[in-house]
Amino acid sequence: MKKRFSIHVGIGAPSLLTIFLVLSLISFSVLSYMTSRANFRFVENLEERTTAYYTASNQGEMRLAKIQSLLEEIPTWADNADYFQQANITLATNVPGAVMDAEHNVSFSIVINENQDLQISIQLLNPDEAGNVSFIVTRWQVIQTGEWEPDNKLNLLEGA
Repeated sequence: MKKRFSIHVGIGAPSLLTIFLVLSLISFSVLSYMTSRANFRFVENLEERTTAYYTASNQGEMRLAKIQSLLEEIPTWADNADYFQQANITLATNVPGAVMDAEHNVSFSIVINENQDLQISIQLLNPDEAGNVSFIVTRWQVIQTGEWEPDNKLNLLEGA
């Protein structure tokens, strides 16, 4: 009688392999879910901040259009000193938060959110002979108004 050489794989090895594969799939699916949730929260936050910035930017554009129309109503036949004095009075009464300095720079800010403002500054130019008034935008900047507070917490089991 000849002895045959054979390897018998019992029921234990395939079961262990199946259990390992199932646990690996569960681990990867949980990691994928947590990553997609974090990305979703990030995108929501980014959308909120972007919408707030562009809303403030549109309000800034509307204020600049209002300033342009107010400056066009000031008579330009007066000398430049009278023109800038009248411009200062007109802008101070009709544009909220507008402040003009001695160099004819007008600045105002628009609230973006509780921690940020959009700071806008323009420099008024002398009106030309045709009565056209103009200005140059010298600053269009987001500034931080709130105090920065670091997020030191780590929520490992949030939403689990």
